[in-house]
Amino acid sequence: MIAKKGPIVKGENLLELVKFEVGSNLFGINVMKVREVIEPVPITNIPHSHPYVEGMVTVRGEVLPVISLFSVYGLEPANQLDEKFMIAEMNQKKLVFRCDAVYQIHRVSWKQIDGPEAINHGFESYITGMFELDDKLVFLPDFEKIVCDIEADNGYNAYQVHERGNRKIRVDKRLIVVEDSPFLRNMLETELTNAGYHTIQCFKDGEEAYRHMMSFISEGSMLHEYVDLVITDIEMPKLDGFHLTNQLKEDPRCANVPVVIFSSLITEEMKYRGQKVGADEQISKPEINLLIDKVDTLLM
Repeated sequence: MIAKKGPIVKGENLLELVKFEVGSNLFGINVMKVREVIEPVPITNIPHSHPYVEGMVTVRGEVLPVISLFSVYGLEPANQLDEKFMIAEMNQKKLVFRCDAVYQIHRVSWKQIDGPEAINHGFESYITGMFELDDKLVFLPDFEKIVCDIEADNGYNAYQVHERGNRKIRVDKRLIVVEDSPFLRNMLETELTNAGYHTIQCFKDGEEAYRHMMSFISEGSMLHEYVDLVITDIEMPKLDGFHLTNQLKEDPRCANVPVVIFSSLITEEMKYRGQKVGADEQISKPEINLLIDKVDTLLM
């Protein structure tokens, strides 16, 4: 079992990552997503499954899909003797990721992490960021895109808006969306637009979004004159969603603008942290219809 300390909300803008290997490349996953790391167990094949899905395994009475990160990134295992099954929980799902060796936990600052636009390794479509650790690059997988691509191959879109509601009253509302995954950022903008929200500005990290919002109030005006609501992820380069929310809520010029955290990390512990920084609502991905319901409630 991996000991979890969790990111720090007050003070330093930090992230705790479990470092692991796929082929000869290093990757990191938020420690809050990792439930345990086990030795490989026999896999039951599934006919006609997605190329990334190796099959199913039974772990402690639960039947879980096994996703090969080697297939996702087109890499060969470095050493089969070191292979591990990493059990993760995100988006209200438990999944098993097959990888090479799993190493220790590292604490890094979000400011050290660059976005995927800085990556040129051929698999950047499944990466949300990268940073240097001991003179080596460590990549942050876009797990949500990996899962969404697998589900889409089976004809399922978890982020599709089903209930349109009263579109007319949404048209003039001004939303800011902060999401580091290019895939999810585009998906959210599309689905929120389909739901009737037509004034949406999207940003790839909390720092970029915060600078933009501060530009509105530099002349002494209030943020609510320009922005009606902020939707933010938690895990983002430069400035995470907790710190973004905290900075907005502690500033009297911004505090009355609702902030909704929309993340794959909405556990009871993370909800408590969101409450401490003043988030108005916290919704677990991929519940986009619930997200729109809560946005409506806060704005109407």
